[in-house]
Amino acid sequence: MGFSISSGNEEFRVTRFWWHTLSYCSDYIDPSIAATCPNWYWNCMDGVSAAQARELGDALQCAMDDGRIDKLARELFVVVHEQRMVEDLGEEREFVDIFISEVVRWIEFLKRCNGFTIW
Repeated sequence: MGFSISSGNEEFRVTRFWWHTLSYCSDYIDPSIAATCPNWYWNCMDGVSAAQARELGDALQCAMDDGRIDKLARELFVVVHEQRMVEDLGEEREFVDIFISEVVRWIEFLKRCNGFTIW
């Protein structure tokens, strides 16, 4: 079971694990936007406006460019690995690469959406 983040006719589909990871990343990088969506981690119709989505996308892109996303991915790998949150986690580099690809996909969605609702 996963999450569907909706914006008009477009959807961003993601598994529960990766949605919680992206939510944590978004909150970590831009807590002011995450604070406007108090039910960020749950699929209960919460969301953000188009301007907030673009602001979050810009903040995440900046964090990607300056290396904060890669650093955060490495830190999360340690936590996920130690707490055995995911079966067959793989090596650190594999986790980091997947994490970064999910963040890139999320940034692309944020920059083109008209705000979103979490389903």
